[in-house]
Amino acid sequence: MNIDQVRQLLRGALTPVAATSLIGLGACATGSVNQAQMTETQAAIRGAQEVGADDAPQAALHLQYAKEQLADAETIADDDPERANRLLMRAESDAELAIALAEEAELRTEAEETRNRIREEREQHL
Repeated sequence: MNIDQVRQLLRGALTPVAATSLIGLGACATGSVNQAQMTETQAAIRGAQEVGADDAPQAALHLQYAKEQLADAETIADDDPERANRLLMRAESDAELAIALAEEAELRTEAEETRNRIREEREQHL
């Protein structure tokens, strides 16, 4: 699965969830964990894993942060739902950052490979 396919998957998965976010906001007011935010966070983490965030050091770090924050949110969901909701938002942000960093790392690698091919071609023609 390439990056464009993962983006497409995330867009499709998050759109219905985003539409239900307004309903989820009511959950915050009633003192429960926002299930829409939980779903969005889990989808973002899966997306980061799909684009290879584990293979890029900075992306892997933020993916780990996201996983830890999700686990913490799940642990405290019943006792402190407001804090759990904040952790879920942070986790989603870290997962999205992991996606961006993984994409950047891949693009940098591709650019370096292209530069090397160009250099080799030039050397062959000199």
